[in-house]
Amino acid sequence: MSPNNLFYAFNFIVKNIIMSYSLIYDLKYRRIPNTFFKYISIIVLFFNFIDFILSSYSVAIFFIIKFLTLYFMVFITFILFNLKIFGGADAKLVIILFLLIPINFFYFSLIFKYLILFFVFQTVYIIINFINNYCRSKYLFKQFFMINCKISKLNRFYLMLFYKFSNYSDLDLLDDCKFLVKDYNLYFNFKDEKFQVLTQFRPPLILLIIIIYYFLFII
Repeated sequence: MSPNNLFYAFNFIVKNIIMSYSLIYDLKYRRIPNTFFKYISIIVLFFNFIDFILSSYSVAIFFIIKFLTLYFMVFITFILFNLKIFGGADAKLVIILFLLIPINFFYFSLIFKYLILFFVFQTVYIIINFINNYCRSKYLFKQFFMINCKISKLNRFYLMLFYKFSNYSDLDLLDDCKFLVKDYNLYFNFKDEKFQVLTQFRPPLILLIIIIYYFLFII
């Protein structure tokens, strides 16, 4: 096996370890410690150093590509963070994964493909949530809108896209990392025979980030 192929294989294994650890930790605690990313930053520097040695690019070209990659990823994730789409750990993981792509496999178009795939998957999730709300919880939303009659039609549509009614008995109200409670009034769901509250479910975005990252190199 050539040094390049050995490096690519090792790179692939390390990225899978990073993604697996991030996913397990995020699913369990919904947060990833900053110390983890500090250690990973050292690994990123080491892999980029090896990548530079094995590549045929000049020093200037290699560093320009890596600098622009870092700049674009920080800029994009910063916007998504401020829009409250990404959390801090989500942004750091995406930046790390892109910086770990060997330069011989990297194209700037990958960044834009990734963004397109991310928004496609997010849109599908939102549509599924809306259909589920319309089919299973439409009358609960009507009750909520009757009580909160000042909510505009646009905000009503927004709530049906991004919120849902969750079983009160299954909900840990202290776990605000997973659920954001919009309204503490109890509503009885006759279909499920459960008392429910209106919540915003916060899905583990890292799972979506990892799936799209794999999918990016398949298409």
